Amino acid sequence: MHHHQFHVREPDAPLVGAYDAARLRRASDNLLSNAIKYTPQGGDIMVELEQQVDSDGTWAVIKVRDQGVGIPVADQAHIFERFHRAGNVAGHIVGTGLGLAGSCGIVQQHGGTISVESREQYGSTFTVRLPLPAAARRLVRVA
Repeated sequence: MHHHQFHVREPDAPLVGAYDAARLRRASDNLLSNAIKYTPQGGDIMVELEQQVDSDGTWAVIKVRDQGVGIPVADQAHIFERFHRAGNVAGHIVGTGLGLAGSCGIVQQHGGTISVESREQYGSTFTVRLPLPAAARRLVRVA
């Protein structure tokens, strides 16, 4: 069994917005389980939470960075599509190609975005941006 070292960096003040807690938990669980699954050598996984302000508003930003196998450039534009799996893992690491598509849908339904930066053999960073405050049913503490 491979052991991973998790590092978490949170803002000084909590990030609070109106979100569907169960659905966002499902999206974040997927990002974390992927970081573990695609970092088979047991490397470090970094989770960063911060607030960003730009011309589009105020955002809760969550980054999940791993030291895994990375995603080939040719696959990055399609990684959030249903049933798409990166060419370097298909057939080698178990998966359905539904997790990132589902996470993307959940984030978008909250008015947010999800993106990836990756380099093969060096890992990936998934960035989720959620609007603060968001228009949803109940307040959930993000960090």
